[in-house]
Amino acid sequence: MSIFRDKIEKLEKVKVVLISRARNEESGQSNAEYVDLRQQILSDPVLSKKTPLFIKTCSDLSQFWAYIKPKFPSYAERTKFITDEINPLILSMMDSASSPLSAEIERSLTVFSEGALRDLWARSIERIEGNDLDGAITLSRTLLESTLKHILDLKGTPYDDASDLPSLYKVVSSELNLHPSQHIEKMFKETLSGCVSVVKGLGSLRSKIGDAHGAGVKAFKPDRRHALLLVGLAGSLALFLIQTNDSRKFVKPTTST
Repeated sequence: MSIFRDKIEKLEKVKVVLISRARNEESGQSNAEYVDLRQQILSDPVLSKKTPLFIKTCSDLSQFWAYIKPKFPSYAERTKFITDEINPLILSMMDSASSPLSAEIERSLTVFSEGALRDLWARSIERIEGNDLDGAITLSRTLLESTLKHILDLKGTPYDDASDLPSLYKVVSSELNLHPSQHIEKMFKETLSGCVSVVKGLGSLRSKIGDAHGAGVKAFKPDRRHALLLVGLAGSLALFLIQTNDSRKFVKPTTST
């Protein structure tokens, strides 16, 4: 399931429970469901910062009933209020979930590493949505480094754990026939040289504006656009490497007797 679809599902469920209680329909089971959903939503770094205030302050349905009953006299008004408060957050998650590139990256990372790389991708996006831009930049670099090491592990190619990102990429790109020196066609050489530049940039920018190192007084703070760029570049390049690696898995033809 998409990381955003999971969030949408939680928001839809809590909306149904709250509307039911606002119409004076309560059960012990619905209260337990609300308490559990509320805890999951508030512990989510993306949802917690955008969750309506009344969910943050009402820890159970009895508190919510005490809040909503005097605020609006009719069921229709209460329903509209709950819907108006929660639906914008649901629509925001739907917009994020509808990105075809993000979905393709998530799917490929999940299949390739049984979820290990997918978790890095998910966390990097969550940190952007949670406005932890330094953390998102750090994870973008970690995602690409982990992808490179996964490919080398699968190929049985040794590497030094202390190798920097450009060094790891040089080995992997040579293994996958993606190094600029392995091509003559100008278009391919320029494109693949661009990938090398992206890797170098991810490593150096991560050191300058990520949260991996201590910062001085004049430290540069990244904007959302910087985090989106770096996370997007890391995810796209990881996808390209994984799909190239998969395309190199040729089956040896059998000989007829």
